[in-house]
Amino acid sequence: MRIAGFSGPPYTQPWSQTVADRCVNLYPERQGDQVVLIGRPGLAVDTDLLTGAPVRGLFSQDGRTFAVSGTDFFERFGPGAVIRRGSVAIDTRPVGMYSNGLAGNQLFFVTGGIGYLFTLSSNAFATVASGFPAGAVMGGQMDGYFFVLTENGRFLISALNDGATWDAADVARRSQGSDTWASMLLEPPNLWLWGSQTGEVWYNNGASDFPLAAIPNVFLEVGVAAIFSPANVDGAVLWLGATKTGQRIVYQADQFSPVRVSTHGVERALQAAPTVSDAIGWGEQIEGHSWYVLTCPVARMTWGYDLELKAWHEREYWPDTGVAEAYLGRSQCVLGDGTRLVGSRVDGVIYRAGLGTYRDGGRPLRRLRRPPRITDDDDRRLFHQHLHLVTDAGQGPATAILRWSDDRGQTFSHDHLATTGKVGEYQTRIDWGPLGASRGRGYEWLTTDNAPVVWRDAYLDVLRRTS
Repeated sequence: MRIAGFSGPPYTQPWSQTVADRCVNLYPERQGDQVVLIGRPGLAVDTDLLTGAPVRGLFSQDGRTFAVSGTDFFERFGPGAVIRRGSVAIDTRPVGMYSNGLAGNQLFFVTGGIGYLFTLSSNAFATVASGFPAGAVMGGQMDGYFFVLTENGRFLISALNDGATWDAADVARRSQGSDTWASMLLEPPNLWLWGSQTGEVWYNNGASDFPLAAIPNVFLEVGVAAIFSPANVDGAVLWLGATKTGQRIVYQADQFSPVRVSTHGVERALQAAPTVSDAIGWGEQIEGHSWYVLTCPVARMTWGYDLELKAWHEREYWPDTGVAEAYLGRSQCVLGDGTRLVGSRVDGVIYRAGLGTYRDGGRPLRRLRRPPRITDDDDRRLFHQHLHLVTDAGQGPATAILRWSDDRGQTFSHDHLATTGKVGEYQTRIDWGPLGASRGRGYEWLTTDNAPVVWRDAYLDVLRRTS
């Protein structure tokens, strides 16, 4: 019989099954009328900034690429080729960088509560002194104006096409809701602003005194649980939400209406986390997949959500300690040639992400699939004769380790390794058996092959007792 739910979508089963449902470093992809599991892109070292501090921001536009790591601001010219452009204040927050293009030739960002400007035409770098608000948390840019949101919920804009000039009168405070603005996201032509329980959406109304205003009759009954979780994914807005009645649910905006997209399995993991306040969200687009990625470093978890398939997967990094951590990246940008750069959350290394890389910075990339438990309608014991994993080998021998649990994931068997497939042999099967009898057994497969991983399906030959 075919093992139900092997290809997903994962994390959608009821409680009795969810405890045994995981899809780690594998993502679902629809191929014709079938959904298969593919190993996620690995990470190869591009540049070591030698700061020993996380890469908190990356930005690339018009052939120029910049990074913030520790107390340093860099420009990258190619793999391993960087120049330090200046010093910055350090904090633990992500750094978003924004340009006003040819109209102003400026790159603007906020870190340590201070605003910084890099003049693209002259390479001059300086802090923003004139009128810049205290307590800046995050910035942005739209229609030639730079934006800043402060710790006390004030929203200010710069002069048009001039990030060096700020007027204290060019400020807005929240009026539609009582919870203070804590987060913002630019999704042109709109600006999204959230508090801890509610939010609103603003637009450029062209007014001469202050060109931004709330869109009439738009009020979000969902705020943010993590201020850096909102992300724009191919025009869709997603964030980790909070309301007056609860939090830690992921929402996607349907126009201006929040729609829950996280599943009970994902929400159970988020609810169990010691904190999600450090969560960072971003968007990725790879080979037709549009993903919202939510990483929670303290909780040691990272989630990816496919907007088309509406399917979740986990991402993990395995350091020398042998204990799984959150995905190694915490910032990212895409170069003009399509190369995706990923900034490390642990040190000053910038990586290149790609489906042709099968390691994470030289460390094994551990892919794991644990589908829902196998049960009989009458709760009878099943005799598991043979188990078959259908893979795309093709690049050489494919290996997989099989383990199982007969107690809902509390304990697991020892490892059972199997190998098969020669170069050019596709859709081969890796087989195990006989495997004994059980009620409600859950299987899991894992591999660290330094090769492409495509798992198509799994089948189990069973015998049923009559009593």
